[in-house]
Amino acid sequence: MAGERLSLWATDHPGYDPEDVLFFDGRSVRSAAGSPVDTRVLRDGRVEVTAFGIPALDLAGYLEGQGLYAVDTLTVSGVDRPWWRGGGFDVVTLARLPHEAVFAREVLVDGSEVVRASETRLTALVGDWSMVLFVSDWAGGGPESQDLGYDVEWSTDGLTWHDRAQTPTPHPAAEGTVGPGGEVTLLGDTYRVAVDDHGWPELLEADGTVFLRVSDAEGAPSGDSGGTVMWREHWWPWSDRNEVHFRLDGRPEPGPDVDIQDAVTISGPAGEVGLAAVPAGS
Repeated sequence: MAGERLSLWATDHPGYDPEDVLFFDGRSVRSAAGSPVDTRVLRDGRVEVTAFGIPALDLAGYLEGQGLYAVDTLTVSGVDRPWWRGGGFDVVTLARLPHEAVFAREVLVDGSEVVRASETRLTALVGDWSMVLFVSDWAGGGPESQDLGYDVEWSTDGLTWHDRAQTPTPHPAAEGTVGPGGEVTLLGDTYRVAVDDHGWPELLEADGTVFLRVSDAEGAPSGDSGGTVMWREHWWPWSDRNEVHFRLDGRPEPGPDVDIQDAVTISGPAGEVGLAAVPAGS
C-alpha cells in the first residue's frame, strides 16, 4: 500500500523455505500464514516496549522502531535519555520467562547467592510466555556490580524463586481449568492466576493486588467451602454490585434464577476453585 515501508531479510542458504512471513509496524505484528499473534505493551516508568508472542512459531520478541527482534530468554540494551531528563542512557532488560512465571525480580548474584534483589513485579502473559520489562543500571556494571552476576528470577507465588533458565515441572492443570500463569476474564475484566503460600490458586488484578483469595493465615477452609466477592461497576454508592461466587473443589451454585455470565475453574497444587460470575442486577 502507498506509504507503507517493506523490509526484506534474506538468507544465503540455498533451498531455504521460510516457515512464515511476518509483517509489522511499531505496534503490531501480522503473520502471512495466519498464525495467531499476541502483543502486549510492557512499561517501566517512561520506557515502554511492544512485546509479541507467536506460539505456533515458538517465537517471542519485541518491536523497536523499524525493527523486530527475537528474545530467547534475556535481552539487555541501552536506551538514550533525552536531554531534558539529564542525558545518558537507561539499561533496559526484557525477559522471556515460562508461562507459570507470574512474578519476576532483578537480582545480583555472587555465585549462587542473591546479594541484591529488586521489588517484585507482575509479569504479562504474551502468547505462551510470561514477559517482563526492567529499566535500571544493574546490568551496566559499575563499582558495586562489576564482580557480580546479573539475572532475572521468577516465581508463581512471590515466595519461591527460580532462575530464568530453570523450568520446574509445573502443577498440571486438568482439562477445562486454568492453572498458574494463565488468565481468566470475569464480567469483562481480566485477572492473572497465581498461587498463594498455601498452594491454592488466587486471582490478581492488573496492578498485582489480590482480587480473590480462598486462604487466610491458617490456610484454606476445610470441607466444602465457598463464598462471594462483590464489587461495584461504578463509583456511586447506590449502584448494583457485580459478584463472583467461588467454591473449593466444586462448582458454585448461586441459585436457580441467577444469570451466570462467566464460569471457570482455576487450579493450584492444593486444589481447584470453581468460579461463577454474576453481573449486577441479575
